[in-house]
Amino acid sequence: MKKLKLALIVMLFSIYCFGQKVNPISTAVPFLQIEPNANTNGIGLIGVVSSKDHYESGLTQNPALLSKNKKTMGATISYLPWFDFAKKPNISNFGAWYAFNSKNTLAMSINYYNNGNIELHDLNGNIISEYRPIELCTGLKYAHSFNEHLSLGLGVKYIYSDINGEVQIGNSKMVSGKSIAGDIGLDYRNEINISETKNLRYDFGASILNVGNKISYTTTDNYKDFIPTILKLGTMWTINSHISKNITHSTDLAYQAEKLLVPTPPVWTTDTTRLGKSTDVSVFKGMVQSFYDAPNGYKEELQEIIHMFGIENRFTVYDKATISLRVGKMHENKYKGNRNITTLGVGLKFKSFCIDYCYLKYKEPQDFNKSNITVGYCYVFK
Repeated sequence: MKKLKLALIVMLFSIYCFGQKVNPISTAVPFLQIEPNANTNGIGLIGVVSSKDHYESGLTQNPALLSKNKKTMGATISYLPWFDFAKKPNISNFGAWYAFNSKNTLAMSINYYNNGNIELHDLNGNIISEYRPIELCTGLKYAHSFNEHLSLGLGVKYIYSDINGEVQIGNSKMVSGKSIAGDIGLDYRNEINISETKNLRYDFGASILNVGNKISYTTTDNYKDFIPTILKLGTMWTINSHISKNITHSTDLAYQAEKLLVPTPPVWTTDTTRLGKSTDVSVFKGMVQSFYDAPNGYKEELQEIIHMFGIENRFTVYDKATISLRVGKMHENKYKGNRNITTLGVGLKFKSFCIDYCYLKYKEPQDFNKSNITVGYCYVFK
């Protein structure tokens, strides 16, 4: 009887302590989670909501932001090196949109991840081959404004991932991974006049991105990896003040939360005892299961939420020239990836042309810095 009690105590203690162990969620094509736009990155990587005249994050985080009850057209080019500004790997992004009228907008985007050259080795350390991996995502998006407050956006994308050079290893043939995925987003915004020279704008946004089939990299292995399906929720509050007849000052305060809609890996405490649920499920079952399958219960589910905070200050002169100063913070739980990023950004806009720069400081899992630049054009039809 004493042995039985001791076994129960040990088992319960193991379950309790498990919440302190690292158990991150891994997926295929993780480059889809990297935001390439310097404007968005500067404000803590927040992009499911945006300020009144920013449309760029509609290309990457919330397609509903491409339509805000205005007829516009624009394009952006972004460059984000992964380690050093002049070296590989890096991410390049091009996007463009055109509003046929104030209600309907069509957009396209291309996201290319350059890994540089990689060597493949056999079990003895001999070089099998050298190749250049290719990962890219190209997509189309459509956004519709129901009125001046509410917009809905939809998107479809093709994902291609060749990370193995399609070489033959034993009886297994390595192949490139392919997936077709969809996006959906919603945006609601409104303004309240506080005084003759000041108003308050608020924005709420939500999106689900990368809902698509799993990816396999071999012809013989039946196991397939989930792609990073993700839920994003956010809000932004903006105070606009007319300092003088020709100068306007705006301050954005924003928060965003996001969670992968991918099953959490189970943990085996013994050869036959499993905490959590199986990850061998369909895409849609995995999305639902991701809300309750963490081995340590809802405590661990809450740990899987990534939090982002950001502030932007803008000064606009004569409605033609704008300078923007940005700062932000992204926090990921230490047991779920431990990414902690501080961002600083600056943007310059003159008439329809703009250039944005962002400096990203990674504290964990290792200290390194990144510089991100975006050049864009946005024209609002009268």
